[in-house]
Amino acid sequence: MGNGQSKRGGGDGGQAAKPKLAPQAAPEKKAPAPAPAPTPAPELQPVDVVLSGAPSDKELSNLLTDKVKAEKYSIYSNTSFAEEDTKTVARMLVDAKLLIFILSVESVTNSKCSDQVSLAYISNKPILLIARNSKEDIVKSMNFGLKLTLEQLHWMMFDSPGTPSDDLMKEFITQVQQYQAPITETVEVQVEQPLESAAPTQMRRLRMNTKFRTQTTLSELAPIEVSDTFWERSFDTSDSISWFRFQQAFINEYDAQLKNLFTEDRIKWLLDEVLHSSIFGGAEEITKDHFMQIRGDSKEKHTFWRTVRQIAVEKFNMQEVFNMQSTVRLTAVENLGKFQNPAVIEALLRLLDDDDPNIRAVAAISLGRTGIQDEMVIDRLIDQLKDGDRIVRQSACLSLGSLKAVKAIPKISDRWRNDFISVVRDAARTALEKMDVPEAQEVLKVTRVLEEEIKHLEGRIIQV
Repeated sequence: MGNGQSKRGGGDGGQAAKPKLAPQAAPEKKAPAPAPAPTPAPELQPVDVVLSGAPSDKELSNLLTDKVKAEKYSIYSNTSFAEEDTKTVARMLVDAKLLIFILSVESVTNSKCSDQVSLAYISNKPILLIARNSKEDIVKSMNFGLKLTLEQLHWMMFDSPGTPSDDLMKEFITQVQQYQAPITETVEVQVEQPLESAAPTQMRRLRMNTKFRTQTTLSELAPIEVSDTFWERSFDTSDSISWFRFQQAFINEYDAQLKNLFTEDRIKWLLDEVLHSSIFGGAEEITKDHFMQIRGDSKEKHTFWRTVRQIAVEKFNMQEVFNMQSTVRLTAVENLGKFQNPAVIEALLRLLDDDDPNIRAVAAISLGRTGIQDEMVIDRLIDQLKDGDRIVRQSACLSLGSLKAVKAIPKISDRWRNDFISVVRDAARTALEKMDVPEAQEVLKVTRVLEEEIKHLEGRIIQV
């Protein structure tokens, strides 16, 4: 053929048969090149201000961000609901000095934004509210938690069409300056008394966000004037009354406030979980002395109502941050050492009694993360070693180990030797090893010797 190739014939038409070639081994497959190691995420640098909102708030967000930067404050702003972006907001918020939250119909209906507000609250951050829509539209769209938390904070109204006025922008910068400290400054927090020396029901509340309160609150939410002589008017000269009678008097006294803020099921939550359990410790007899401890000697009006509402805000936001659906739960747990204040510790202690074992477990781990050396905390975690749920027992073991709670060693040792769930036994052993104190080392040594002797005896029995 013209291309120089010979034509292959069929049959034996006089052509010599082509020699058969020895089969060749299949070419050796090369191992695929290892995938390049993922580039680690850059370490986030602390900022002075975090600004959060919804995608529809982006234009206003950009304007406010530029104004804050012009004042030489560092700021991280985000209006995305993407998962990675919301995680970054949470991480930045922990170390920031101020949260600017753009209130819009879209932002207040998004759970990620609500979670960020809750995280800011429990980490004692001032919250500056910028309303992009009308009060009426925003309030209609707000869930119970946001109404409760943001009820008496100052709202700056940016709801007029067009570019915000110079006067409004000047007020905005004044607010930022007033509640902003340079990131490098150290703020020393004075705790009035050690946690273990205070009565469990004597609530120490977060006060930072009262800076943003105004005397004119949302008309839809404004509390109605009531007298501060609640006990005297309701119970005359009685030194103590039954919980049932106190509850009924409270409902009658604060009926308008309750209906403004709470649905029927939330009123039950406020009465049972906040007022009865958290404030009065479940007591069936309420004394005037106990009431006055809670109310304090303030001359302000509505003092008792304000106290109850404030404790309700704390309890709700703690539950929101640490529930299993929260988008900021992991960030909160990882950074709780930075939130070491009595209000957070007390709220976590209350969560140890939650009906949900997942919440109890997270609360136990979180208490270990705080690093607080407190007798009450240690005792409550020791109690969790008897919990019916294995995750709670496991979490309690690990937290006690992190806190190096020497008094818990006998109970942890019992979990190591006797718990019927292997992961709990492993957690107990890890806790003892982590303590690295002579008492724990002795328990580990003795138990290991016994284990070796038991194995030796088992081997001899099998041989026989």
